[in-house]
Amino acid sequence: MFRLVSTCAAFALLLAATAGQPAHAADGAAVVAPLSGPYAPVGRALDESVRAVLGDDVPALDDGCDAQMAESAARDVIEAGDALVIGLPCIDAFDAAMPALADAGVPVIAVDVRAADITTAPRGATRWPVFRSGPAAHTEFAVLAGHLARAWREASFAIIDDGTLYGRQLAENVRLLLADAALEPVFVDTYRPLLESQAALVRRLQRSGASHVLIGGEARDAAIIAADAARIGYRLAIAGGSILVAPPADGRLPDGTITVAVPADIDPARIAAQVAQAALAADMPVIDALRTLTFQTDIGPLAFGDDGEPDARFFRIHTFRNGRPEPLTPDMDGLKVGQATHARIKSGVTAIICDAPAAAGVQVLGGAPGTRETDLLAPHNTVEAVDAIVLSGGSAFGLDAASGVQDWLAEQGRGFAVGPHRVPIVPSAILFDLINGGDKDWGDKSPYRALGTLAAQTAATEFTIGSHGAGAGALTADLKGGLGSASAELERTGITVGSLVAVNSLGTPMVGGTRHFWAAPFEQDGEFGDEGLPEPMPANATDLRIKFRDLVSDGAPVNTTIGVVATDAKLTKAQCKRLAIAAHDGLARAIWPAHTPFDGDCIFALATGRTEIGPDLDVFVDLCAAASATMARAVARGVYAAHEEPGDIMPVWSSRR
Repeated sequence: MFRLVSTCAAFALLLAATAGQPAHAADGAAVVAPLSGPYAPVGRALDESVRAVLGDDVPALDDGCDAQMAESAARDVIEAGDALVIGLPCIDAFDAAMPALADAGVPVIAVDVRAADITTAPRGATRWPVFRSGPAAHTEFAVLAGHLARAWREASFAIIDDGTLYGRQLAENVRLLLADAALEPVFVDTYRPLLESQAALVRRLQRSGASHVLIGGEARDAAIIAADAARIGYRLAIAGGSILVAPPADGRLPDGTITVAVPADIDPARIAAQVAQAALAADMPVIDALRTLTFQTDIGPLAFGDDGEPDARFFRIHTFRNGRPEPLTPDMDGLKVGQATHARIKSGVTAIICDAPAAAGVQVLGGAPGTRETDLLAPHNTVEAVDAIVLSGGSAFGLDAASGVQDWLAEQGRGFAVGPHRVPIVPSAILFDLINGGDKDWGDKSPYRALGTLAAQTAATEFTIGSHGAGAGALTADLKGGLGSASAELERTGITVGSLVAVNSLGTPMVGGTRHFWAAPFEQDGEFGDEGLPEPMPANATDLRIKFRDLVSDGAPVNTTIGVVATDAKLTKAQCKRLAIAAHDGLARAIWPAHTPFDGDCIFALATGRTEIGPDLDVFVDLCAAASATMARAVARGVYAAHEEPGDIMPVWSSRR
């Protein structure tokens, strides 16, 4: 029986066949993949992706996921004098072809082969010249554990598995990695898979006090566990491995379920072809090029270690929304985001930490802002860069969160130099979430300084949107708000711009009382429900829906949408301010009404300068437009991703029909 290394990988390859105009053909490369038999769709998708980069002259040989066919294909490659092989996604074919290819000195870029030991000695007597394009299985465990170590630091969690090899490996490896971070589960168990009910297991989890569970098992079992927990009112957050990406036959995984996956727009076959193209064009033997050069690919710069493993990160954290996994916010080079959420008080903090001081600006257009250190961002003032930006709930109490972030930065030796001292520069803004169903009886000291420190400590390149961090207690006029993000890349320059926003508006992001977002024209890939705009527009579309109108009439400023727009372009403080102004247009496109006397709408802008591109005015126009569009998308995504919590006083978007 022949086997693919990853069923999920096969599915991803089918979805990820890449279009585009082929470049010139690269002599010396050959594709070896299953072009016949049950796995032919995988091989054809791989071949198509390679040809999109290298051209149609690349020879393709059929290994059929079969050992004998793979040996024959390897001999044909050697006889033809091809210098490089791309493919061999089936482990049986890989093992059969490699001895001959290794003896002939023909390197292989193995596409999406997950087996851990393909690049290490000895699968053969000596280390084979294998270079992996795709993730190794063990990186799945590391990425998942790294995220859970931050996201579940304050949670009581359990770890369970279904007794299969994959399930046991996932559970045990993640448990050990979490133990390295001083985190231990309150409950560990093995369950019987494929049952119609897991009620007994769910009761054991509930008795253990676990509020979160890592499941080493398939999506079907995870969906049943979630459904059984919901039936008894047991709120259980779920995480699992890449196998959860395969949709369960019955039911679906609840919103917020965490998993790891290779994003659909990352195609390991295309990346392999990009590497091959550069290696074959280098003025050195192909094997030396593969071992020494850094290659520009769709996943960013990629180099191989001495063991043939790529230094690029293929696996990314995803969360389920409306039954499908969606990647967390894309990385912004030079920035990390940390979050701390206090479930009881329904509030939290989001900290944007700069790897190095970044140019910054700010624009406040709401009539009731709450801010700290915004004056120093004026273009005419002395300090040129900041170390972090903080967004916090808690109204004026939340301004203390910036002190917690500042404490942490000071411990790292960060800050503006003043003689022998360093003063971390941490501008911040707050939103009003004191009336949202949370218990605000926190005693004589608010929790926000501690939440700020925790947010800084947990900062990473990936984070969760929705009811988290500064968006944990956010509300709009008629639905729960939340933390949203979106990003874009400028086609002409490759400059990246991203927006992050905590949506706590006086107005509404919805068209009338419908499920349709005002930001719908800017939506990409169904990221907030793919509802579009209503047709026809309802008669009440522009009627004002005002949050807490009775309080507003008394003059109480109980709203605020606060956010950050960031770019890797090289900008001045004045340009950052203009970028923040442009991002406010996104608020106006996504929320009706915005910028009222009772909103504290405030947007910061950050420029890391990592691209070293200082845009001219023509490119800067594109950058400002992207800031507006990503901010509008981020507003909608924050509301779309919000989830129900006990004590909520407003419904979530997913409950609206």
